[in-house]
Amino acid sequence: MINIFRRHRADCSKAGVRTQDCPSKPKCPIHFTGIDGIGKHYKPQALKDPSSGAGVREWNRAVEIIRDMELPAPPEPTEKPQVSLETAIASFQEFKTKRSVDVQRKARLNLARMKAFMESRGKTTLPEVSFTDLVAFRAG
Repeated sequence: MINIFRRHRADCSKAGVRTQDCPSKPKCPIHFTGIDGIGKHYKPQALKDPSSGAGVREWNRAVEIIRDMELPAPPEPTEKPQVSLETAIASFQEFKTKRSVDVQRKARLNLARMKAFMESRGKTTLPEVSFTDLVAFRAG
């Protein structure tokens, strides 16, 4: 649940009090705190309008934004990309091209060993490789 409140400015007659109403013009900014619909915890902070990025001073607009935040978001599909080990290794070796010759040789030798190890376990794509496979490779 998310709580909304006004944090009154020093020149406001309600300074130091968390209230909904505000007698000053322009109204004092609205802040929020709490846990949203997906379980993310928010410390007290100013409420920003998602469409404009500006601070919110209108109470009704703040309620609309908070209502959208409290709705649980539908889970996004977690389809893992099917990247082959050869492609991942080639990409990593390309990343290491600006390093010294010794670093490139070490990466090439270790990656060749890892590729042979993973293929012996029947792993040909990156999503198939698990943490336990990497631990077993390191221990071997």
